Amino acid sequence: MDADRLTRNSAPFTPEREQDHNALVRRIIRSYHGIIRLYGTLRFGIIPLALLDIIDSRLPREGLIFDFGCGFGLFGLYMAARHPGRKVIGLDIDARRLAVARRSAQRLGITNATFVCRDVRDWTAEQPGSIGGLYCLDVLHHCPREAARGILARVHDGLSEGGVVIVKDIDAAHRIETAFAWLMDVLVSGRTRFSYRTLGQWTEILAQSGLPPRDVVGFRDWLPYPHVLVVAAKRGQG
Repeated sequence: MDADRLTRNSAPFTPEREQDHNALVRRIIRSYHGIIRLYGTLRFGIIPLALLDIIDSRLPREGLIFDFGCGFGLFGLYMAARHPGRKVIGLDIDARRLAVARRSAQRLGITNATFVCRDVRDWTAEQPGSIGGLYCLDVLHHCPREAARGILARVHDGLSEGGVVIVKDIDAAHRIETAFAWLMDVLVSGRTRFSYRTLGQWTEILAQSGLPPRDVVGFRDWLPYPHVLVVAAKRGQG
């Protein structure tokens, strides 16, 4: 699919919505302790509130939502708190981080978010066609290219008709910004090799997985981080 034909505009982020989102983020960050609280502050800084608002608005307000690579549960708790009708399931391979996420959910009184220790590369939906929405925030570039294709193929099978998948990652066409993203990834993960893609390559891999992109949002803020967010949906069988 030609990425230049996709929509790149987001809905207005009003002062009222910004105030609401800021209050929720502060609550979530305060539910963590020590270095994890600092990490949460930095993580919410890297993914700006306006971008979170876009993700929130594209996901269904009710039903089963998956958060791939949920880590400490920051964004899973955010999405669950925004709409109690959602059942958010966060997947991650780090049991220690998941334990932290569960404690924060308990402190916040959020009961519609659960956290499961699972490698997304091995994940398969228990009930095909049951998932209303799924998002991956800066996760897929940590997976080899073929592994990412396999993940998205299984995502397609797990989604209901019209189900939404959101991939937030970086646009590797921006070389200086990509170098900054690489440095951040090395500092966090300790690894040095990642599978970065350009916007066109992200839209292509989604389309090849039966998830045609319908919306693209590029975003720049105070950090030199080349955000790109692609919203895709499972096409009907008819």
